[in-house]
Amino acid sequence: MNTINISQIKAWEPDAVEYLPADWAGTALDLLKTKVPARHKLNLVSRIECIDAKILVDFCEWCAATSQHTQPWDNKYLEKARKDPRYAYIVADCVATATAWAADAVGKEGLTISDWAASGKGNEVAYVRENVRKAQVQHLIEMLEN
Repeated sequence: MNTINISQIKAWEPDAVEYLPADWAGTALDLLKTKVPARHKLNLVSRIECIDAKILVDFCEWCAATSQHTQPWDNKYLEKARKDPRYAYIVADCVATATAWAADAVGKEGLTISDWAASGKGNEVAYVRENVRKAQVQHLIEMLEN
């Protein structure tokens, strides 16, 4: 694994910098174990500059396989990630979003995005999405440690 430094983090995901010391440097695995929020971690390390392309594609496959709520567009991005691992973060984010959406929309037939937005449920969905992302981070840590 390559070393990531704070200047790269600033360029890729500026909001993550506030969670790290000014002189921070480490590997993707090191970053995944920090207090940086999961959404930032995944955006930062889901890059071929940080993680081997095969591991990124395997991670995408795992994300898609573990969700019962994937949508047709998720499969489109998964196909793209198989060819170009730079799409890894999009796959992980689509799965997290679809899972959160499904958790909120279960039993609500005919619920449109406008209805959902007007319902004030955005915080609940964001909570579910962040928990899915935390599970994704944990799985990626396990993949990198093995």
